Amino acid sequence: LQDKYDDINILTISDIHLNHEQKNTMEIDPFKNNYMNDLDLQTFFKLAYLIKHNIGEKRLIPKAPDIILYLGDAVGHVWNVNRTVLVDENEHIIFSTLQEMFPQTPVISVFGNNDSFEKDYGRFIFQGMSPYTVAIKSGFKNGFLSTGTLCNSENQYPCLSSQNEIHGFFSIKLRKNLLLVGLNTVMLSEMSNVSPKRVKIQMKYLETQFDKAYAKGMSILIAMHIPVGQNVYDGSYFWRKPYKDAFLNLIRNYHGRI
Repeated sequence: LQDKYDDINILTISDIHLNHEQKNTMEIDPFKNNYMNDLDLQTFFKLAYLIKHNIGEKRLIPKAPDIILYLGDAVGHVWNVNRTVLVDENEHIIFSTLQEMFPQTPVISVFGNNDSFEKDYGRFIFQGMSPYTVAIKSGFKNGFLSTGTLCNSENQYPCLSSQNEIHGFFSIKLRKNLLLVGLNTVMLSEMSNVSPKRVKIQMKYLETQFDKAYAKGMSILIAMHIPVGQNVYDGSYFWRKPYKDAFLNLIRNYHGRI
């Protein structure tokens, strides 16, 4: 895959955990785990400036990204009384800033467990609000792909192939023969109470995307927030066992393309 698609330069960013109301400066190298240590607004803008001004021609990283892939958890861990306001404001800041950092670069957004308006590890859409709707409000032409380009032309990449804006998963063609499938793995977590019926919808979607990609000779990238593996703290699995087993069985059938 690397040899075949080494012309694609993807900048991956994850887990910003912004809390714009936080007064204290985030401790960059904390002595121990501290969920109160979210990213403050001033430090966020400093980091954004450093990324923008160190990537591109004649800079620390010479080649500017073709795509920015944001893998979720825009929002911090500390909630005030009105969670919906805090989620909305922090996601809006991050989605807007990513576009300002690289205005000509498509941004792809994946759902993280802190990004739900309902609760941590909540549903993708809650009372009509979701990261999808915030992204649209923040300048995205589509809630998963900032450019909003649809796959109706073989010459425009990346382009949105299909999506489910209710449950938070999608597929995007990065190149003619390279498909990115963005999953909502929050619903697969041990911490989630999303119904098995909704999980089944996503698993069927994933299988369908694999089938279509395989039939067309495409390679597949899978983007997710919560991985399928084990927690390094205690060895517990991140996903519920039936979902993990179903996913791995599906992967085995298509591993040569992934």
